[in-house]
Amino acid sequence: RLFPLSGSGRLTQWQVAWNHEVAAHPLLGSGAATYERYWERYRPTGNHIVNVHNLYLEVLGTLGPVGLALLLGVFALPLVVAVRRRRSPLVPMAFGAWCAYLVHAIVDWDWQITAVTLVAFACAAALVSTRRTTELSPRARRAGIAAAVLAGALGIWGIAMQVELTRIG
Repeated sequence: RLFPLSGSGRLTQWQVAWNHEVAAHPLLGSGAATYERYWERYRPTGNHIVNVHNLYLEVLGTLGPVGLALLLGVFALPLVVAVRRRRSPLVPMAFGAWCAYLVHAIVDWDWQITAVTLVAFACAAALVSTRRTTELSPRARRAGIAAAVLAGALGIWGIAMQVELTRIG
C-alpha cells in the first residue's frame, strides 16, 4: 500500500468531487457532509466511500471557496508564526509535525481521527504560543501542561465515544 503509484483510487474520488461538487456548486459548495451522496450517485466503481480523501478538496466541494479560505487561514497562522520565531528551540519539531499533518491531509482522511488531529493542533498551538525567548515562565509552563492534559483527556474521551458508537451502531 505504501509504494504503488496507483493512489488506491484517490484520483477517481477527487474527480467525482471536482466534477460533481466543485464544478456544480462553485460559490457555496454542495453543503457539509454531502460527498458520500455524490459518490454514491456518480461512482465508477462499487466501492463505498464516505470522504474525498483530500481535506482541501472536500472543504472546497462542500463549503465552497469561503470555507476553504477560512481553513487555509487557520492552517497558515502557525506556519507564519513558525517562520518568524524559527530560532526558538521548539519550533523546528512542531513545525515539521504540523507540515506533515497538512501535507498528509491531501491524500487521506486521517484528519478525522481525533488523536491524529489533537496531536497536530497541539503542535500548531505550540508554534503559535512560542515566545521569542527560550525560557517559559512557570505560569506559562503550568498552563501548557494543563492544556496538554486537557487535550489528551478529550482525545481519549473522543476515541472512547467512537468505539462506543461503533458497538451501538
